[in-house]
Amino acid sequence: MDNSADDICRRMEAIRRTAGAEVETIVQSAKTLSDWRYYVKNHPLILAGAAAGLGFLLIPRKNPGRAGGNDETQELIELLKKHHVRGISVEGPPAGILKTVAGIATPFLVRTALNFAQSRLASGGDWASLFGGKTSPAADHDHDVEQTFEELNIPR
Repeated sequence: MDNSADDICRRMEAIRRTAGAEVETIVQSAKTLSDWRYYVKNHPLILAGAAAGLGFLLIPRKNPGRAGGNDETQELIELLKKHHVRGISVEGPPAGILKTVAGIATPFLVRTALNFAQSRLASGGDWASLFGGKTSPAADHDHDVEQTFEELNIPR
C-alpha cells in the first residue's frame, strides 16, 4: 500500500510540473483559433464561400409581382399622361448598352476636346497643322521640342 501511495505522489508531482506548460499551450491554441487572420490565411476558399452564402442570404430577392409594374404604378402613369404633367418621365431606362456607354463617354470626350482647344489657343493657335495646312516657321521650331502633360493640359 505504501508503494501505491508513493506512486500516486510521483504522478501528482509530474502532473503539477507539466500542468503549467499544458495550460499555456491550450491558451495559445485558443488565441490562434479565435483570430480571424488565421482563417483568412489557412482557409481562404471556405471563408469566401461562407461570405458569399451570407451575402446571398442577406440580400433581399426581387418580388416577381412588381417586375412588370403593379396596378398602382399603371394608374399613376395613366394619370400623369391624362393631365399632361411636364418634367416627369414615365419611360423606363434607356435600352441597350450602346446608349449607356455613349452617355458615360460623352462628358469625357467633350472635356478632352475643350482642354485640347484651350491648349491650342494658349500656345498661339497653330490650327493649320491639324488640318493639313502649312505651318509657320515658329511652329516648325516648336515641333522639335517635346511637350509635357502640363503644357498640353491633358488630363491623365
